[in-house]
Amino acid sequence: MSILLLNKLCRTCLTEKDPTELRSLYDSELKKELDDIASIKIEEHDGLPSGICNDCHYTLNVAINFKKQCLNSEHRLRNVLCSELTENKPLTNINEIDNDLVQKQTQNPQTSEIKHETIKQEGIGNSVIKYNPKPSDRNTLMQHFECPQCNKKFKLESVFKSHMIKHGEALKCEVCNQEFNALKQYKEHMKSAHPTYRPHKCNNCDKSFSTSENLAKHARTHGGERKHLCTVCGKRFFEPNHLLVHSRVHTGEKPLSCKVCGKMFSNAHGLLVHNKIHTGEKNHECNVCGRKFTHSYVLKSHKRVHTGEKPYKCDKCEASFKSSSYLKIHTRMHNQEKPYKCDECSKSFVCKTGLNSHKQFHTGLKLFQCATCGKTFRRLADLQPHIRSHTGERPYACNECGKHFVTASNLASHKRTHLGIKNFICSTCGKAFGDSRTLKSHYRTHTGEKPYTCTICGNSYSQSGQLSVHKRIHNPFKHKSSGGDQQIVVNTD
Repeated sequence: MSILLLNKLCRTCLTEKDPTELRSLYDSELKKELDDIASIKIEEHDGLPSGICNDCHYTLNVAINFKKQCLNSEHRLRNVLCSELTENKPLTNINEIDNDLVQKQTQNPQTSEIKHETIKQEGIGNSVIKYNPKPSDRNTLMQHFECPQCNKKFKLESVFKSHMIKHGEALKCEVCNQEFNALKQYKEHMKSAHPTYRPHKCNNCDKSFSTSENLAKHARTHGGERKHLCTVCGKRFFEPNHLLVHSRVHTGEKPLSCKVCGKMFSNAHGLLVHNKIHTGEKNHECNVCGRKFTHSYVLKSHKRVHTGEKPYKCDKCEASFKSSSYLKIHTRMHNQEKPYKCDECSKSFVCKTGLNSHKQFHTGLKLFQCATCGKTFRRLADLQPHIRSHTGERPYACNECGKHFVTASNLASHKRTHLGIKNFICSTCGKAFGDSRTLKSHYRTHTGEKPYTCTICGNSYSQSGQLSVHKRIHNPFKHKSSGGDQQIVVNTD
């Protein structure tokens, strides 16, 4: 069997696939999972197929989730049953297991329930509920709220408060003592009058929440079980509504629309973020440069520009990033994942920004014009590096060898040569390259393609750099730096 065919085979089902449909098994997490489930050791350069297809990857996820489910159920059963045997108390109903587990896992050593005082106000016929949980209670993962009238117990604070209104008791704001006879009015008041009031603090991080149920949901992210499984890709979620929103990634459903411009969204958070574009709301200001942002997490990420902090590190190379989203995109380059596919052609991209930029090629619009040579571009991001070809500016320097580059992407590709990373392999000769651009250029040595043509003499070249050098023969003075400021012309016609 040839090496070329091996590169197209899925290691686990031996089905021939397009290379774009295969995930690299050299991913440390995939290697570990496959060894754990099937006892298959993946070694680099072992001469065997190095990819796994999407179908097998989904099956692997299902197997992993099933194993976790079995182990967790076994642990829970033994925890409860062993406890019952120790106490010499028979477990009469199997349905009691879940309730018993909740009680054991959430019971506070000092008190298992949160008491609520019912205050009778002079001159007021109705009672008033004033909820004063202790600090330790506020941090409890699952709290019990007991009704002082009928002794009924509730897990959710909002359900408890609704129940108390049925007894004719009013809700009292913990901050300003204003009273309400409807839970909806109380919630609206808290959002408008006390938006920063978040008494429920997480023990594991610095986050705080306005309600105990929101804290309970958040607490699961620190080690809770992801019970809700996506049957399409195998991804699991803590909450059913998170799974519902995720499922729209596969269906393409966007049920929410902006009332101003009509743009559609798959989730409420995306719509909320978008709405701030219309309102111009930017409440979060950088104390270093004064720049304002729509969201606190964007400001937090921005501050790393000033501090130079890059806390998100790649476990496959030495690269580090200031945000988790940049790291996620970078990781896709190692795994050769390109989830964003163009509807017009067969190209796919590692991030949505790349896809949106590519789509402009299909429209044919070129709104940005160079004031020096008149060349037009579809994106401002393409025009700016082009201007540097006139000025000779190379602002991006390699900290390893001192070499300078016109763009950050060129510098990033260059750095891979220092790291020795060559994930892009030619399917014709097997030669490996550090980036897709170099691989694409290399392919032309096999195909003989010369897409770069001189408009003066008609000579063609396989690389744009060769054409640029050639053009200097026709006009050696045109490409010299003028030393002056460059202007950007935007065509709006």
